[in-house]
Amino acid sequence: MGIGIGGWGIALLLVPVVDPVLPLLASGLVLGLAVGVVMALPAEVLRPESRAVGMGVFFSFMYIGQAGLPPLGGAIQDAVGGNTASLYFAAALVFAILPLYALFRWAQHRSGWAVPRGL
Repeated sequence: MGIGIGGWGIALLLVPVVDPVLPLLASGLVLGLAVGVVMALPAEVLRPESRAVGMGVFFSFMYIGQAGLPPLGGAIQDAVGGNTASLYFAAALVFAILPLYALFRWAQHRSGWAVPRGL
């Protein structure tokens, strides 16, 4: 998880500094390491009887973010006046996944949310 997020964020930070082809290719390769873990989290904590609604809420928030954050990045880019601002915004969002993931795991451990393995 950390390698995927770290590599993805660093690759986004490198796009405006070097030729963007290699960082974007690297970003595409390492982001899959983190995306698979994040997509598995709801099924890990939701019980079978509440899984349908829980997955609906998860995907609703995910798609709201996918629809709303790019225009916010564009507004930041317009306000700053350079195209690197949106890349730095995206990298900040990517790096924000790590503390949120740690918080999720801490809350999961503290509350006993985890569904027993094998279910």
